[in-house]
Amino acid sequence: MKVHCEHCNVDVKYFKVHEKSNKHQRNINPNYFEPKKKLKNKPHCEYCNINVYNLKRHKKSFKHLKKICTFKGCKDGMNNKMFKQYQYNEIKPIDPKKFIEDMSEEIKSKIESQDWKNLKAALSIQVEFYKELPHEIKKTTGWFNSGEMIRITNDSEIQNILNQMINEVIEKIYKYTCEGSGWIINKLLDFEIKLVEYKPLKASSYIQLPLKYQNPKFGLINIQNKDNECFKWCIARSNCLNERNPQRVTKILNNESNKYNWKGIEFPMNLNQIKQFEKNNDTSINIYCLDEKLEFNPLRITEVSSIGVVDVSPGNGPYVHHSYTSNYDRM
Repeated sequence: MKVHCEHCNVDVKYFKVHEKSNKHQRNINPNYFEPKKKLKNKPHCEYCNINVYNLKRHKKSFKHLKKICTFKGCKDGMNNKMFKQYQYNEIKPIDPKKFIEDMSEEIKSKIESQDWKNLKAALSIQVEFYKELPHEIKKTTGWFNSGEMIRITNDSEIQNILNQMINEVIEKIYKYTCEGSGWIINKLLDFEIKLVEYKPLKASSYIQLPLKYQNPKFGLINIQNKDNECFKWCIARSNCLNERNPQRVTKILNNESNKYNWKGIEFPMNLNQIKQFEKNNDTSINIYCLDEKLEFNPLRITEVSSIGVVDVSPGNGPYVHHSYTSNYDRM
């Protein structure tokens, strides 16, 4: 005998089994999510102790790398095309400065052996300290590094940057031992050379505003464009100020720019083309310039109501970038 389920509007033979089905659960609870099916006969990752769909892709995942990559080893996880780390242990010298200076040629050879056009480098060393107390000898360890990774763009910079990194490491160790801590160097445990490929950002006409003028109270909208048409985006932005994230180039902004007549205008825009633009569109433009002292000065002022555009490139460089302002008095 079949039983009728009101939620699913079906007759079922085994109602208790039907109650546990995904179909029934979805009908009684709209927020119900089906449990993931267990993977059978799938590749197994020994490090993570799980079955995965694609083992090759899983090995590149952060979850997997975190399992197999330790701070000391970092061999399987981080020695890849973008990042390389060389580790040295069983260090005999006690003096960290002498040891690192003796390693200078080794460090240089590792840097020069990379086929990267640009790279960043950093050094770190683990030191064991001891302190004599009345009833015991206390020991501790600590890592000392050269700070943020330093960019190296050509071989002529290697020696100067290497000296800079060595001095930074030695200075940190010196401060740790000489500021009344009482710690004495016992031995050097590990030394690491870290290299990472550096890819410079592609150039665009977007220039970040000076820190002073990044405050919204100055009323500047700095368009984050990736072309040479910053003037066009500033003019178009004056018609759609209420859009969220006004610094972005959006479809709305692009549609507004198409309402203007750009005949005879070439980008990047120069001051001599402003008159042509004004004639084409029956409008007027004010231009303000940011000088070397980071102060705004009027560069081109009209007597009628106008759109305010600001040249935010300090100095007399060959390229400029424009931002939009609705009120010069706020700058």
